Amino acid sequence: MKAAELSIIIPTYSRKDKLLRCLDVLLSQDYLSDKYEIIVVDDGSTDGTEEAVTSLNNPRITYIKQQNKGAGAAINAGAKVAKGEILAFLNDDCTVENDWVNVIIGLFNRYPQATAFAGECIDLFYGEESKQNISHNHDGFKKMRLDKISTHIGNGSFAIKNAAFKELGGYDESFYVQEDCEFNIRLLKHGYEVLIGPGLRAIHNTNHNIVNVFKKEFNFGTWEASLVKKHLPKRLSVHFCTPLFGIDRLLSMPFPISVFIKVYMAKIFIFLLIFSFFYPIYAFSIIGLLLIVKTAKYALKGKTFFSIICIFSDYIIKQAALSAGNMTGSIKNKAIIF
Repeated sequence: MKAAELSIIIPTYSRKDKLLRCLDVLLSQDYLSDKYEIIVVDDGSTDGTEEAVTSLNNPRITYIKQQNKGAGAAINAGAKVAKGEILAFLNDDCTVENDWVNVIIGLFNRYPQATAFAGECIDLFYGEESKQNISHNHDGFKKMRLDKISTHIGNGSFAIKNAAFKELGGYDESFYVQEDCEFNIRLLKHGYEVLIGPGLRAIHNTNHNIVNVFKKEFNFGTWEASLVKKHLPKRLSVHFCTPLFGIDRLLSMPFPISVFIKVYMAKIFIFLLIFSFFYPIYAFSIIGLLLIVKTAKYALKGKTFFSIICIFSDYIIKQAALSAGNMTGSIKNKAIIF
């Protein structure tokens, strides 16, 4: 891949300021400017995004506008006009290091057998992550596995060979949420190799308030039922809201009927609170012990007291939203996911 060309596709929807920050980083990449292009696909923004992007008047940026159809449809639209051998996807509210493009090209040269590379998006919610946390160590890559697929590893920072993306038909546009997870499942089912590692980590500049957290996790939970319905059409899956036995476990089980029973830590706390009415001394001792252990764990990581409180509340809100989403998705898709 001596003269590799890269097409960076950014789906965006009414986040003008964050998009401009993202573009600023991409336009200052430490790589030959004529070897990569930036395609912004506006998914029906109403906040002046079009004027903001066109005012940049940069020949490297191609701007496309469409009616609101979701991130998957936006990326597909960008891929149709992309000229690069490699497609890279980046969320409009993410920023990356100045060598992000260079890293992507280097990874495809270093691991020619790989079809795609993915990186995590580091959330800035707790105010303790910074660009210094993004490792430049490009070693330590591991293969994405079907039995350990993550619904949080997707098009936030992702790169794939254009030919493979087209061969699979791109994203399933019927998925408005978790379209990237659904695509990754198809990638792995077709035998493609996807590597996950620190080299492609991105900083996620999200508006992390209670409403947004609940809404995001609720949508994840709802669409998880759609994943089960599409990829497990002949199975009865009883799935009790589990982070350990999610879509990945369901996909990897060979049995025609898969039954999973596991509860969230949040539900354990609820049980202990009920238990405390009958055996208050023992129950509160257990709760206290769990809180002490958790607090000590975060304290050792350098977390402040405020951020520890945020972590606990954030965790409980996420689990409640995910559970509600799972139940809603179950009803909508006639699946059994509690």
